[in-house]
Formats: sequence, structure tokens, C-alpha cells
Amino acid sequence: MFLEVLLYTALGIIVGIFCGLLPGIHPNLVSILLISFLVGAAGTSPPYPYIAFIVAVSVTNVVVNFIPTIFLSVPDSGMELGVLPGHRLLLKGQGLGAVRLGIIGALGGVIFSLLLFPLVILVVPKIYMIIQPNLHIILSGIVLFFILKDREPVAAAGLFLLSGLLGLTSSKLPIDQNLVLFPLLTGLFGLSMLLVSIKNKTKIPTEENELFVSGQTITNGVVKGSFGGMTTGLLPGIGPSAAAMLFSSGSAESFLVTIGAITGSNVLFSFLALWLIGKARSGAAVALRYFMGTLSFADCMFIVFTGLLSLGFAVLITQKLSSHIMKLLKKINYALLSATVFVFTLSVIILLTGVWGFVVAAIAAALGMIPNLSRVRRVHLMGVLLLPTILFYAGFTF
Repeated sequence: MFLEVLLYTALGIIVGIFCGLLPGIHPNLVSILLISFLVGAAGTSPPYPYIAFIVAVSVTNVVVNFIPTIFLSVPDSGMELGVLPGHRLLLKGQGLGAVRLGIIGALGGVIFSLLLFPLVILVVPKIYMIIQPNLHIILSGIVLFFILKDREPVAAAGLFLLSGLLGLTSSKLPIDQNLVLFPLLTGLFGLSMLLVSIKNKTKIPTEENELFVSGQTITNGVVKGSFGGMTTGLLPGIGPSAAAMLFSSGSAESFLVTIGAITGSNVLFSFLALWLIGKARSGAAVALRYFMGTLSFADCMFIVFTGLLSLGFAVLITQKLSSHIMKLLKKINYALLSATVFVFTLSVIILLTGVWGFVVAAIAAALGMIPNLSRVRRVHLMGVLLLPTILFYAGFTF
């Protein structure tokens, strides 16, 4: 069994690399496919190899995804707002440093969250029982905070409502609801940024400048991000990107460390939340629940062990990959590459979600261009997730 677990972990790391690099191939999709191929496996002896595979894919994807997010402006779900700060550093000749900050944040977030785990076991279930009946009020307060903090609050509210209406409408279209977030989030945060790169004929600096960040900035980002990752596990609709806006101090460097810590902490907490609060906060966690049913403390320790093993390899692999990819980026036409990625991403959207997915992505891309053309902050586009979530917990169904 031990060798089988190691084999499935290694396979999960390999799949996680492809999930992290290729737009549209998300761990949630892989988990759904795994369930469809292995229907009937649940209820037998604990399928630890499958669990190792799911955890390894999810953890590896989180780390590797910093490469397309920063280098190509194509983020995975949860990394949407990391595009702009990361891309800004890339254009200053600090792309490798930006990826490194994300990796440091993810590694630090997982380790710090594990140190807090004894406290989390005692506190989180009690906090969740208190906030669960008032989730719509808490989420509405967070949205209001973001809107009032914006330089253009009226326009910010309008952008939030428009993106929220798009989220509500897309849920009624003939699109697989397991895949609908792909055209939505890719259009809002990926395609819009790719269009900017194509329009501006963006070029990558030939020299890589050193990125110096203080230990204090990294420590603050890791600590805040770890608590942010736990917050995303408790509050549905508050993804890592939105949490980073709440917990980050504002600079691009701090934001990347914080969002790295949030995504690292969140992917671990999304699994452990099955045991702590009985809720699945990701597609991968749903797959894990399918195979395991209820989790025991021993199961949680197995997840932690597999996650740490995968994280260690993912960090080393991402470091190597980012260096090689950066060398390639400097030799090619970046605007042409952006156009190629744009066409490829649209093709994947059509392949997975059909014509309606293309329509959703096109509308989302148009909305995603608004922050680029105005002073409104990009975080309000998260209304695509937050407005439907708020209405659901408030008791409104459509």
C-alpha cells in the first residue's frame, strides 16, 4: 500500500504540473473525471492511493499556477487578482522574483497553518456555528467595505452588480455547472489581460532585475495569508484573491506573498474542513468525500503528509520550470504569444463549454476590460461569485 501511495502521489504531482500550466485543466475537473471513472470504488477499504492523487494534484497545481498567472496573465481559479501585480513585476524585469514570492507564500502558508492546527481544531467549528446563520450579512459587509474603499464607489457598485448578474445568468444557461466558472473567471481575469498585452504589444525586458523583499514583508504576508486561507474555508464566495485584498498591505510584493499563503493554506484547509465543519469547499474536496465519506483524525494526518510531500516537489519543480520558461519568453514575440494563448484558451472554452461558454467568456472579457480603462479596482469583478452566494444564503432562489 505504501509504494502504491507513493506512485499515485508522483502521478498526482505530474498531473498537477499540467493542470497548473494549461488553462482550463483545473484540479476540480480532474477530480470529477476521477470519480466518473472510479464509480463504485467508495465503500470498499479506504482508497488512500486515490486520496494521495487528489491531494497531490491540488497542492502542485497551486504552486505551479504562479507561472501562467504571472508570465501569461492566465490565472487559475483563486489566483485571478494575482494577475495584475505579478504581470507588473514581470514588465519591470522581475518575473522570476514574482514567481518566487508566490512560492514562498504558499510554502509558508501551509507550514504556518499546520503550526496553528491544534488551535484551529478547537476554534474553527465554534466560529463556523456562529457565522453560518449570518453568512449573507457578513459577505454583504465585506462587499460594502470594498466598494466604499474604492476611488469610484458608484462605478465600483455598478461593476459588482454587472459581474454578479453575469454570474446569476450563467447558472441558468445550458452549460455544465461543474465547468461554468472556467469561461466566467477566464474571461474576467485572463482574456481581458491578454487583450491588453496584445493591444500594447507588450515586450519582456531582456535583463532580469533582482527583487529585494524584506523579511518583515514576507513574514507579514505569510501570517496574514494563512489566516486569509482559513477565512476562505469558512466563508463561501470569498476566494483567495478577494481574501488577499482584505489581508494584504497593498504593494505588489506583499500581495503576491499573501495570495501565495492564502492559496497554500486554503487548499490544505479545503480538505481539513471536511473533518472540522463537515463542508467541502472545493471540487477536489468533494471527490475526497466521495471516496472517504467522513474523515477521521488519522485521515487528516495522511492528507497532511501527502500534501507536504507534494508541496516540497512542487516548489523545486516550479523553480526550475520558471527559469526555463523565462529564458524562452525573452526569445519570442510576447504579443504574438499572448495572441496564441488567447486563441488557445478560447478554443478550450468552446471545447469544454460550447457556444454558450464562448458567449459567457466574451461578455466576461468585456467586463474585465473596465478596470483597465477606468480607475475602478478589479476586485469588484468578484461579484460574479459573491452576489449569487449572498442571495443564496439570504434565502433567494432563482
